[in-house]
Amino acid sequence: MRPLPTLLFPLALAACVAPLQGSMRPAPGELSFSPSPTSAKVVFMRPDRWVGGGLNAMLFDGVRGQVFGKSVNDSVFVAELEPGDYLVCPAPLLVDEDRRYGPEWARARGIVAPVTRLSVAAGKTYLVKVAVNWGPVVTALPVRPGSLREELALKELPHLRRSELLPDLPDNPERNLFRDPKVLSRWFDFCLDSSGDDLRLKVRPEDGR
Repeated sequence: MRPLPTLLFPLALAACVAPLQGSMRPAPGELSFSPSPTSAKVVFMRPDRWVGGGLNAMLFDGVRGQVFGKSVNDSVFVAELEPGDYLVCPAPLLVDEDRRYGPEWARARGIVAPVTRLSVAAGKTYLVKVAVNWGPVVTALPVRPGSLREELALKELPHLRRSELLPDLPDNPERNLFRDPKVLSRWFDFCLDSSGDDLRLKVRPEDGR
């Protein structure tokens, strides 16, 4: 029997304790899931899970270099986007904020994080579930309207911690790190290397509500 990756043991033990720090902070009020007529909203939700709870995922578009936010266990955040196509990389990060881990660290531990292809339309809201599964595999999985996955996700959504991306601040190392185009490019290459032709990881305009 193939032994379980040793990395998953500290990740599992860290579940449920990941604070909203680094790039994220608690949202001051209720999150609005209603889009404006000229933009789309993407709701990135991360239900509380024991396995993989110690891995966060910095979500950004590899073409534009736009950072959407960091997905932390038991949290949700919203990104308001212009209509169009996006290639979302869920860059895996450890909870430990005192050190910086790059794509080489992730590759050496067998972590994969495939790209999710978003195609969004104005006036619609899209639901994307971020998950860390055995492997470890970090995914941003579209939630289709009318599906059982959506039914379950909508039950979990009210119980998640509301979070938001911090503004660019000179004393925020994590935010500044992910403003560096070279850092984003390295992580995006990592996500592209992890990707295959996976139809589950595509959001179509009709997937919004």
